Amino acid sequence: DDFLVLNKPAGLAVQGGTSIKHDLDGMLHCLVREGSDRPRLVHRLDRETSGCLVVATTREAASRLGRAFRERRVHKSYLAI
Repeated sequence: DDFLVLNKPAGLAVQGGTSIKHDLDGMLHCLVREGSDRPRLVHRLDRETSGCLVVATTREAASRLGRAFRERRVHKSYLAI
């Protein structure tokens, strides 16, 4: 219940910016459950990179997961096809 793992397609930006019309962060409001906070990004993937993206569903989980990514306690694997 503390996090979601999303399958981000290549071509979708994780965060908005200049000339970006659609971004995943802007879509997270669709995942809000009644009485809960808006899900929060805890890491990013490049726009052209597809893969698993972890999104925290609570502030506490966002803090813990964000710290784990910052401290490099999360193992990430990249495969090129």
